[in-house]
Amino acid sequence: MLSKKGNHSPPLKILSLSNPYDLTEDDQGSKFVNKAGDEYLVYITTYYLLDPDGDHNDYIEVYMLGFDCILANPIKKRQFDAKTRDTVLSVFEGFMDQNPNDAYIFVCYNGDGKARNRRITFGKWFNDSDASDIYERHHSTINFDNNSLYSSFIIRTDNPDRDELLKAFRYTVKKTAGGEED
Repeated sequence: MLSKKGNHSPPLKILSLSNPYDLTEDDQGSKFVNKAGDEYLVYITTYYLLDPDGDHNDYIEVYMLGFDCILANPIKKRQFDAKTRDTVLSVFEGFMDQNPNDAYIFVCYNGDGKARNRRITFGKWFNDSDASDIYERHHSTINFDNNSLYSSFIIRTDNPDRDELLKAFRYTVKKTAGGEED
């Protein structure tokens, strides 16, 4: 049975396996600085999907995966750093390994107009990782106020609640400003 609002109990502590960059943890998530001096925050928080089969106040809890970056030199062209990718993914994969029957949302906000690029980058990272062998991704785009919000729904292919969770994701996307699954 799926967890409804208020019944989700796995800890939000971020578990990391091996990380190319040293991590520090605080109440916001895991932090590291890459070789370019860019500061990263990798976080996992609770996210709520609308329950298509419930009352109008019923929600299904899943996790939202995300990361933020403060560039050391915003003017300088960014270089690909495999250690940055590996560090971010190791945090996500460590948490996902500890919570295999949960589902995950990766949301790219578009405040700087680069959300689509971030989703493509994350997709490439994901496809190159071991997680792509046991997890599937479903994409969506929600357009509102001349902005687009890009997201990916990530779930294990053998999750016993896969169909119900995927239905809730699609329903949430549809009900949220007329979004569409890509």
